[in-house]
Amino acid sequence: LTRLDRIYLEHNRLQGSIPAELCQLKMLGDLYLNENLLSGPIPYCLGEITSLRRVFLHLNNLTSTIPLSFWNLNDLLSLNLSSNSLSGDIPSQIQNLKVIIELDLSWNQLSGDILSSFSAAQSLVFLSLAHNTFRGHIPQSIGNFISLEYLELSHNDFSGTIPQSLVKLGGLNYFNMSFNRLESEVPASRPFANFTAQSFFRNRGC
Repeated sequence: LTRLDRIYLEHNRLQGSIPAELCQLKMLGDLYLNENLLSGPIPYCLGEITSLRRVFLHLNNLTSTIPLSFWNLNDLLSLNLSSNSLSGDIPSQIQNLKVIIELDLSWNQLSGDILSSFSAAQSLVFLSLAHNTFRGHIPQSIGNFISLEYLELSHNDFSGTIPQSLVKLGGLNYFNMSFNRLESEVPASRPFANFTAQSFFRNRGC
């Protein structure tokens, strides 16, 4: 089993914690444990499996913080931790995820700012941070995600203005930052002209 490179156990009723013994699988590339009844913290050692490419742990009952080790998985392509009870900030090490394509941290209890240092992932296609308590300004650096097609930031505590840099995201086909505290007018240029008022609903000045 030490040469196992894929685990697909999603859509079951698995209970208990994620076993730390998984960390012995040094060739593991895909880990799908989503849509179970798993609880407790995510083992720190999972982030030390440098072969990981896709990690799907969403729709469980996981708690505590996202292990700092996860942000050092330089070859990670997809990370979905949504719909758990994870807390804490996003650290500056997120800039190490240079080749990530999908990042979904929605429906948790995450907080703090979105760091401007998170700008190296030019391959990022899908980003969802919705339904957390992120605050502060949305950084201009998000405009550097030139491959972005899906951006979901609704139901947070973002303030300030909508970054003008987002007009550079010509491939953006889904956008939602409703239910925040943004104050600026919506830019009239593309891609914003393609989105309805629902994408900006319940902000101060949008």
